[in-house]
Amino acid sequence: MNIRPRINRWTPARRDLNFGHSIISSLVQPHFVVAGSGVDQEISSMPGINRQSVDVLLSTIAKDMAMGITAHMLFPVVDSHDKDSSASKASSQDMPLQQAV
Repeated sequence: MNIRPRINRWTPARRDLNFGHSIISSLVQPHFVVAGSGVDQEISSMPGINRQSVDVLLSTIAKDMAMGITAHMLFPVVDSHDKDSSASKASSQDMPLQQAV
């Protein structure tokens, strides 16, 4: 037996704490969301990670889910002309991140 059995694995939250079963289920896939349509730009410093528009992002997340990656973290890519010291555009409904969610 490779893992020690525990009796406190009755709920999904507690089962997620079991570190012996699957590495894929514990991964968090980062996604960078940009404005536009059909955008899929590779990030040279992060192989396999792209800046994607919402339409491309949804199909990418569907592929990740099919592979068993269920956790995704979305990062907005904000144009420099939209940035200010109070991050006033961060919660605007017309930003790509809010559209993706």
